[in-house]
Amino acid sequence: MTFNEVAKTPTLREIGNLKRRLRKLEKEYESKKYQFSQAISWDDLNHTSIDDYLELKELLIEKDKLEEQIYQLENPNDTATVKAYQYLNRLDHNEKIDFLTSIGKTTHELIEEIEKNPKFLEEVTA
Repeated sequence: MTFNEVAKTPTLREIGNLKRRLRKLEKEYESKKYQFSQAISWDDLNHTSIDDYLELKELLIEKDKLEEQIYQLENPNDTATVKAYQYLNRLDHNEKIDFLTSIGKTTHELIEEIEKNPKFLEEVTA
């Protein structure tokens, strides 16, 4: 008899710690975004740099990954939502609209379709 390793279910405390980290990250992101947008709106590019933009982008990516991680921990059986958003988040705004329009679905309808048919994205993008 062999034993398979089972993933440990996260505790409420662990999820709470991730949520606190997310809130802190969101505050930092919003603050940096405000500072950056103010510098841009006042045409004060002497006080901003490409490094500021890259830092802002890194915070956004980290925030998005943390949100996805928390969602997956809280909803371990919901693979359709994760799959749909992973696909859509790779597209820019106009590409998302074009894709959803081409298949005649909203994001929620796309998720429902993936729940019914897990290979739906592969079929419509092939």
